Formats: sequence, C-alpha cells, structure tokens
Amino acid sequence: MHNPPKRVTLKYGPNGFSADPPILKNVFPHDVIEFVIEEATRLANQDCRLRITLNRPVHFSPGKVEHGDVSHNSRPLQVTAAPNPAAAQAAGSPAPDLRFGYKCELVDPQGNARFSAQGIGGGEIEPDGSVVTAFAT
Repeated sequence: MHNPPKRVTLKYGPNGFSADPPILKNVFPHDVIEFVIEEATRLANQDCRLRITLNRPVHFSPGKVEHGDVSHNSRPLQVTAAPNPAAAQAAGSPAPDLRFGYKCELVDPQGNARFSAQGIGGGEIEPDGSVVTAFAT
C-alpha cells in the first residue's frame, strides 16, 4: 500500500519565495512528492512553468522535473524518494539532521528563470529518522 503524495506548494511574488511547508518532513523511500505552483502565483505568471532540481538527484526519481509547457503549469510535478542501498550500508548510524535541498524555478517560455530559490531558501526534504540511512551519501 502506498502513502498519498506529499505536497509542497510554491509561492513567488514581490516579497520573494516561500515553500509550504518549508521543510517537508518524514519522507520515506518510495514516497511521492508533489510540487505545485500556488494559484495566485500561477495566475500572475500565466506564461511561466515550474522547474525543480533536487540537490542530490540519486535519491529521487527523476532528479529534475519541469512542466513541458505553460498549458500544464497547474498540474503537480512529481518525484519519488528512492532508497540507495549501497549508501545505507556505508552510512552507519542515522544522521537526524540530514536534509535534501532543491532548487525551484519559475521559468518563462524560453526557459529563463524569472524567480529562483535554492537550498534552504528553495525548500528542503527531510527523510524520516528511522530510515535516514537509506538516503545517506
């Protein structure tokens, strides 16, 4: 049985960027994570699409996702958390502060970033502490 997708809503505007939640916690291997553009942001930037790049792509499938064109920018982008068995064996004890940043960009039709945020400012994913070694590098 699979868990429902975990959703991150991304908002861009004159006051900068925010992710809700800013840290997506308790992510397990095989969990699906959805990234969506907040509705007001999407309406104010109708010609834009979302691009997400995971800082440690080996732990997610795919490691980079983006809308194909603006007609799909209301749909969620999805990545799946994938365990890395070799890293888990080498990691030893869990590191409770292990987090994965991601870069999120709102890009124009030519692929140029209109808004961009990276790492803590771009949002983070935190694996569940009981399985964090499966994600360690």
